[in-house]
Amino acid sequence: MTMTRQHFQFIANVIREKLSHNDQHLIASAFADRLGNTNPRFDRDKFMTACMWPHVKPTYYDCEICGHFHNVEWNGDCREDNHRHSYADLDARFGENQWNLVPMSEVVPA
Repeated sequence: MTMTRQHFQFIANVIREKLSHNDQHLIASAFADRLGNTNPRFDRDKFMTACMWPHVKPTYYDCEICGHFHNVEWNGDCREDNHRHSYADLDARFGENQWNLVPMSEVVPA
């Protein structure tokens, strides 16, 4: 099946509107890897841009308790391994310099 620009726009809109900022890049990248095989005119960069809210980078805070990074939207027990991230984890997930890091004091009240 040859997919068209309208298909690509539909998929990008769903990713942008329905997924959290943290998941947008990961899911968009997975789609882009596969959509390139459906149409020789597929433009990966244009698709990735269409999937993201403009200039929004996922933001994490440096946890002073466990020494890892947590998403600023997350509010839970930092002993849960699936919510503990490192520089390498976040760079692999979003790309180098594609995520923000803030101090814990900006997120968690004293």
